[in-house]
Amino acid sequence: MKSLIHRWSFIQKATNKFFAKLAQVEGLNQSGMTDHDKANRGNYPSQKMKFTLLEESRAQEKEFYRLKAEKMEYDKDKEQNKICQEDERLRLEAKKLELAKKESDQRIMMMDVSVMPEMKRLYFEELQREIMITRSHACENQL
Repeated sequence: MKSLIHRWSFIQKATNKFFAKLAQVEGLNQSGMTDHDKANRGNYPSQKMKFTLLEESRAQEKEFYRLKAEKMEYDKDKEQNKICQEDERLRLEAKKLELAKKESDQRIMMMDVSVMPEMKRLYFEELQREIMITRSHACENQL
């Protein structure tokens, strides 16, 4: 984008410089020219050149804005793609955490607490109750 702006400003400066020199040349008193000749100056090729340069300048300006719009669309698509990728990454991360939690809960539920010392047994029985409560709430919310 910066290169387009730089290119456009370079073209604009060159065009302005040309028109300034052209105006300076046209403003000179040419020998043998009457006031009537000066008034009819619009018939000279320089007027046509001005028009051609103006058309070219407008075409370049249109191209500049077209390229700018394309870049904006590209940047928008790129940003949307980043957002989609981040959403997918977060979804997969959540799924991974959910699976790890299920595995952990399953290990706790499969423990034989009857052979454990009392403190350990009480701790794991409480964890098992919490897992059962959480799962029963989850089942109720799905219905």
